[in-house]
Amino acid sequence: MIRMLFLLLVLFGYANHGKAYAETNSDIYKEAIAQLNQTTKDNAANTIVWFVRRVDQKSLTPLLDAIWRLDKKKIPELPWEEFKEAEVRLRFANLYAIWLRVNGMAGRGVQEINGDQRIEEIRDFVTKYRSSSDRNLRAHAITFTASSDSCDLKELVSIALEDDSILSTLAVDSIVKMRGRNARTILLNVQKKVKNEDVRGLIRRLLIEIENMQYPDAKYFKNNPKCPLR
Repeated sequence: MIRMLFLLLVLFGYANHGKAYAETNSDIYKEAIAQLNQTTKDNAANTIVWFVRRVDQKSLTPLLDAIWRLDKKKIPELPWEEFKEAEVRLRFANLYAIWLRVNGMAGRGVQEINGDQRIEEIRDFVTKYRSSSDRNLRAHAITFTASSDSCDLKELVSIALEDDSILSTLAVDSIVKMRGRNARTILLNVQKKVKNEDVRGLIRRLLIEIENMQYPDAKYFKNNPKCPLR
């Protein structure tokens, strides 16, 4: 699911389609509200896919912003108790951060929405779950790469070396998305230390793929003085 989401977003090319903001009585807005009203913890992935397939609908940004801010007053009819659930909130946080990147809203304000500020708010919320005792919540946090720095990289390398092959795989995948071709040296070091053969196999494939793949999130990576790159 996570890999499919990423590939769909790359397919759309992180483009700014320049659509006008929708009125609340527009067809796409009504469709979005109907989809959101069906959202539960168990089927939230379906709602995420619905929005991914409409990533060019920039008009839905204020709606996603309200969900991120849990703004009940703005859209009282939504099932807000579902959106408060940590797993659902993490799914939407990941979606919204990438949505802002895709639609070119980071780096400048759009109406009352400051894209960069929102992404950093999301980052602060998401990354604390990397150390959660809940495996599913950790998984969602590990896949967040819309904003990252060298301290995130250090944390993900540590997770990549854990015995849990699923979380290790997700961490390796996120390392590549954060660093693109610059991940080669890190991957080689992880490959030497990681115990799981499936993870080593993934790293071997990624070492080939990174030469030809584009990783949009890599350009937002920053060096944090607290965790200097070597």
